[in-house]
Amino acid sequence: MKMNSDHLDFTTYEVAPEFRPIPFWSWNAELEETELIRQIHEMYHAGMGGFIMHARGGLKTKYLGKKWLDCINLCTREALKLGMLPYLYDENGWPSGFGDGKVNALGEKYQQKYLNILERNDSSVPLPEHIIAAFDQNFHPTAQEHAKFIVHYTLNPYYVDNLDAEVAGKFIEFVYDYYYQTLPEDVRNGICGIFTDEPQISRKTAPWSLIIEKEYQAAYQEELLPRVIELFYETGNWKRTRVRYYRLCTQLFRKNYIEQIGSWCQTHGWKLIGHHFGEESFSSQLYSNGAIMPQYCGYDIPGNDHLGRVESYITVDTQLVSAAAQLGKKQILTETFGCSGWNFNMRGMEWLYQQQMVHGINYLCQHLEGYSLRGLRKRDYPMSVFYQHPMWKNIRKQNDAFSRVGSILASGEIQCDTVIFHGESSAHIAADGIRCFTDLAKKCWSSMLVLSEKLEVSGVPFHYADEVLTEELGSINSGKLKIGQMEYKVFLLPEVLNISGKVTALLKEFHAQGGKIFCSVHNDFERICIDGEPVSEETAEFFKSLPQFDEFGTLPEFAPDDIRKIDCRVLEGTPGQIRGTWRVFPERNETWYFIADFAAIPENAFECDWKITPLHWDTLGNESSVKCEISLPYSADEIWCIDQASGKILSRIQHLNVHGKARFFHTFSARGSVLLKAVTYPKAEPQDLTGNWKVMSGKNVLLLDTADYRREDDQKLVKNCNTLSIFERMLALPDSRIELYFHFTCVPGFNFSKASLAMALERDPEAEYYLNGAKLPDDFSGYFIDRGIEVLQLPESMLKEGENEFKIVLPFHQSPEIRAHLERAKHFESESNKLYYDSEIEAIYLLGDFQCRAGKIMPDQLRTAFAGGPFILENSTDTISLGNLLDAGYLFFSGDLNVSQDFELTKEQATLFRKLKFTPCKANSLSVNLNGTTLPMIYTAPYELDISGLLRPGKNRISLELSTSCRNTLGPMHMTEINPYAVGPSSFLLEPNFIGAKAPNHTDDYGIIDYGLEITLE
Repeated sequence: MKMNSDHLDFTTYEVAPEFRPIPFWSWNAELEETELIRQIHEMYHAGMGGFIMHARGGLKTKYLGKKWLDCINLCTREALKLGMLPYLYDENGWPSGFGDGKVNALGEKYQQKYLNILERNDSSVPLPEHIIAAFDQNFHPTAQEHAKFIVHYTLNPYYVDNLDAEVAGKFIEFVYDYYYQTLPEDVRNGICGIFTDEPQISRKTAPWSLIIEKEYQAAYQEELLPRVIELFYETGNWKRTRVRYYRLCTQLFRKNYIEQIGSWCQTHGWKLIGHHFGEESFSSQLYSNGAIMPQYCGYDIPGNDHLGRVESYITVDTQLVSAAAQLGKKQILTETFGCSGWNFNMRGMEWLYQQQMVHGINYLCQHLEGYSLRGLRKRDYPMSVFYQHPMWKNIRKQNDAFSRVGSILASGEIQCDTVIFHGESSAHIAADGIRCFTDLAKKCWSSMLVLSEKLEVSGVPFHYADEVLTEELGSINSGKLKIGQMEYKVFLLPEVLNISGKVTALLKEFHAQGGKIFCSVHNDFERICIDGEPVSEETAEFFKSLPQFDEFGTLPEFAPDDIRKIDCRVLEGTPGQIRGTWRVFPERNETWYFIADFAAIPENAFECDWKITPLHWDTLGNESSVKCEISLPYSADEIWCIDQASGKILSRIQHLNVHGKARFFHTFSARGSVLLKAVTYPKAEPQDLTGNWKVMSGKNVLLLDTADYRREDDQKLVKNCNTLSIFERMLALPDSRIELYFHFTCVPGFNFSKASLAMALERDPEAEYYLNGAKLPDDFSGYFIDRGIEVLQLPESMLKEGENEFKIVLPFHQSPEIRAHLERAKHFESESNKLYYDSEIEAIYLLGDFQCRAGKIMPDQLRTAFAGGPFILENSTDTISLGNLLDAGYLFFSGDLNVSQDFELTKEQATLFRKLKFTPCKANSLSVNLNGTTLPMIYTAPYELDISGLLRPGKNRISLELSTSCRNTLGPMHMTEINPYAVGPSSFLLEPNFIGAKAPNHTDDYGIIDYGLEITLE
């Protein structure tokens, strides 16, 4: 989603009024023309883009009277002179819809209705008013006088029935039409739009309307009244009835209120802006909206509400931002700072709004600016961000900064690969007509909330897939889930009770086309509902077959490598919670990034019911800077740090491009933020040379550090023990002969002749060696890594497909002097530091021309991964990809890997390409020969070579020699911290050693360092 920004240079232009804040201007006293004009100029000089003329408590000028309209005319004309945007507000107070009491005064049809049930244990209990159905003790319809259960509705005479189109039509007539017909032509044409505030359908129990029975019949071809008891009790087909009922409420509210008003606004040239009520959770949305995300369809600028000094709510913001992006709405509003108190300051405002901007909000509506603070007005959900406040004289710079960042967020292209299912219909089932805040509804909300917070922490951008919007706008396009204007690669299903049938069908097609779907492990797919109906066996099996995650545990790396995200790693010893977002401007070769520190500050450290993750109390009051390593989703030729208020360039960021991502270090001020402009310059389309390299030389390695063993005086076989642990255990026992059994597996059809397998080990002159039961000749030749690690060729005739056994039999003995030395070493390191042994037990290494496949490879931290067995030997391939040599089967490799590639170039490419660029070399060093010319060795930045004049049209040949390290062969392999800052003897232990050194935290998996490289011609 993007808007045309070709004409904008965000580093020089004066931010347009359409991106500047539009505060609630609280008209709350007797209005005077000269004071109104004065206050407009206050706002103009403070950098506001416009204002919303908002009738509010304390107003003494008659609402919609002649003087009121004169003030509207005056302020609109003054705003237009200054280039500001004037907005109306559609109600006297809030919530919108009652037309200052005129609509609800029309009678019962127009008044808000709440559905209720009366359980009568005694027939003498009087019947309530407004009965719609009666049921006996078995929940069957019956006559009222004999009924056990009476379903009825109660009236709220002070508000309106927003499910009924006729009711909203009267609201439009009394307010919208009145304004348009009464205001002079120049004023109504100058009005930018109108704000509707917190419309709703119920504040207590399930909503009701006099039209709903007929609408239910039309929608589902069945009567509602015989089933209305199912909204309260688990009887009949209650799950389906609840899903249908609340879906209908959602659609009626959307169609008859917000879309009817939105259509009026489009016809009359006004923008509809505002927000609904009850956005915070599944439960809060249910009775007030049915579901919040579909309601955003009617707005030109949809918004939400943020009250108090609390962190920005990732769920509330993402609901809004997702719907806006999918619907193609470029500006996204927040009414914020209300209820924050008079002590809320500029740094608090920045701390809060920059979080909302990172979430995707880009248009600020400050709550509020009070025309007056006399009497009760100073207590009107303060603070008032206006001339009365001491900080007002300094607010311009902050407004400029908010506006510039907002303009960038609204103008650029949004990129988001991941979408989470928004399961509001689970709350439909969980509600019982009286209570919407049920444990089941909270459980499903918690699942989505925790998943959202973990994705946010990991830097992965994500949206929500609302059921209604996905049904209406969803399709599958080339393996991507398309919802309106957005396309997603990954779909995450948190814990739910119900899924729409149409959404389920889309997911099946998405999966069939290669889309990635992951499900919460907490889902019970045998009992889940599809549109309120029991799930079919085939659909249950489909969901159970999908990979799972545990949102309440540690999330796996479920996202594909090509999902773009901002990685922000706070360096050890500094506080901070760094989050970021970005917008792309392809036509200008620019990507803009906004990155901020979310860490709490003392005056803003609160929690609320719909937020689960606790604040980081350890950072409160800490004003130290935050040192961070940042990896952007794209590479860049240049990155500039931009002053958010002025747009001026502050500095150039020194960075490296690694795997197509710009990486650099940055220090944030506490709770600070940074605006970055990243530029790429036009050039010939780079040619990727990463894949299809022919391996010229370099024997592969399989580390065998686990064995079965038995001592001669104890025939019990101990299985799967680390060789170093075997050694330490033997030290504690009397000398004895020992048998060690190592195993390796070869796939069926393994080419033993080509592989030329050999075993590298530390030879003991008294040892005997056996392969698959047959004794091997003592015929060692050559060495591996060290001359003390000798190589024993394995006869091809003795090898077999499947599991092979390599057995070592040797006497294990230590002299009395060594054993005495060991006892002394238990007491002080001066003795342990000079230890040596007569016999040692070490890992061995299988060498040969093969590829080693792991049972699993799990990326961990930067350039590290955990690999788990079984490790299987496969035939080597003629070519490999250099992007990740772990995936290519070189898990435990040490040494030099020599590869070559032939590639074709056009005459134009041979002329334009000037550089051979590599990712920061995950090998130790890299030597290159291009078309017979040996180039300088690379081992440090900038990881590029000048190849001007070396390329030619047609065939070219490049040869590489990658030198690695010994780490993935010699270890330490099993520490949970794969790449510690310090390594010593105890780093290799899996259990305490003989002299008392403790083992570090460890795992049976193998911690390995990623290596390989990406290589491009540019």
